Amino acid sequence: MSTTTAIAEYNPVEAGLEALRVKYQDVAFDLRSTKGNAEARAARKELVSLRTSLEAKRKELKAPLLARGELIDSEAKRITAEVIALEKPIDDQIKADEARRETERLAREQAERARVARIQASIRAIAEAPLRAVGKSSADIEQEIDALEAFEVDASYDEFRPGAQAAK
Repeated sequence: MSTTTAIAEYNPVEAGLEALRVKYQDVAFDLRSTKGNAEARAARKELVSLRTSLEAKRKELKAPLLARGELIDSEAKRITAEVIALEKPIDDQIKADEARRETERLAREQAERARVARIQASIRAIAEAPLRAVGKSSADIEQEIDALEAFEVDASYDEFRPGAQAAK
């Protein structure tokens, strides 16, 4: 079995692997004998040494790449911080304007609720005028009638004008 590798630094190791395959693949050591046990241990030591040296080589080859990656990350963080420093004041202005618009919208809604409540209270007061006249003198009732007749359902009643006219 012949394997090739695209990493030039691994080529000596790859060549050594073929020799190791020939030397150790499917070998059965006689571990009951002192000689066989020593051979198995020597083989294991050689393979462990090769494996750990491969790991050391991998780390050595990868170290500059990791350092470059860290440099790229730190530079990206620095640039991002500068962009955020430019972006934040604009974002703050937009958020402040959105908050101002929301405050104005809520104020308009509150003013509309208050306007409707005032008109409805006025219409109720008009409609309850006869109840207030119960038990009063004819002069007081006449005064109440004069006040109602003088009352003008004006444009401020908008959509409530028909109800206000009916109550009057």
